Amino acid sequence: MSLADYLNKNYVKDKSKKSSSKKRTTNESNVTIHDTTPVIKKAKIINNEQTQISTEAATMASQKPKQSAGWKVIGTNETITPMTEPTITMESGAKAGLQTSKEVSLQIQAKRDKELRYLQQTDSDSIGRNAETIHRDKSGSKVNIHDKLRNDQRRTNHAELEKQRKIKDMNMGLIQKLQKENKPMTDSPPQMTTSKNDITYNKILQTKQSQDDPLQSFTPSSSSSLPNVSLTGRKQYTKSFPENRFAIKPGYRWDGVDRSNGFEKKWFNKQRDIHTNEVLNHTMQEDY
Repeated sequence: MSLADYLNKNYVKDKSKKSSSKKRTTNESNVTIHDTTPVIKKAKIINNEQTQISTEAATMASQKPKQSAGWKVIGTNETITPMTEPTITMESGAKAGLQTSKEVSLQIQAKRDKELRYLQQTDSDSIGRNAETIHRDKSGSKVNIHDKLRNDQRRTNHAELEKQRKIKDMNMGLIQKLQKENKPMTDSPPQMTTSKNDITYNKILQTKQSQDDPLQSFTPSSSSSLPNVSLTGRKQYTKSFPENRFAIKPGYRWDGVDRSNGFEKKWFNKQRDIHTNEVLNHTMQEDY
């Protein structure tokens, strides 16, 4: 017996019986009739019906739904299979969804093995295994990396040399700078291709004076043409003076009194002793 039949039988009453019972109660001096079925017995029956329904529902849920074979199109009798949802596979190779750690690790390892087999079976030229690396610049054009590295190294060396030159120029004094500027014009040696008609070298020889030239005594203008001044244009002392390490002449107002502490004299004496010892050591080695 189903639950609906049970409820209709015990709880739903006919209208005819209800009307006749009303007439009977009015005629029999208001006598009421109560259901004599115990309440406990009714509750047990209801509970049994509910448990039966729940077990049927559980069995239906446990049964897997049969996969539909598809449907046919009327007129053509073409069978159309239903589309199944694709399984989502992540980049690592594991499938999405609730899984155990062992299943996930097996799926990842399977993907790695598949990629390894593909690399082993595929030709090395097609996958570019031994191909030469192509380098490109910002615009996308190809660049020879060896030439680029060589140019970068050359540029770095040039920048380092330029930095050292600037530091050297900053540490130089005014006299050194003037001597460096005048040196090519006065002390530049003749080149292998210099001929007797070289105008630049002839001018250097003409301005160069020699102490053994006998015409200097007959040409007083030659001494006046080269005044006793420094490269900076200052007048210099014309008489004898103590030597110093930098060969700097005193000014023309010097009174000739040496007011130094004697360090320059000691320095020159020490240099002469060192040179003498070197000469003696060299001669003694040759004698033995």
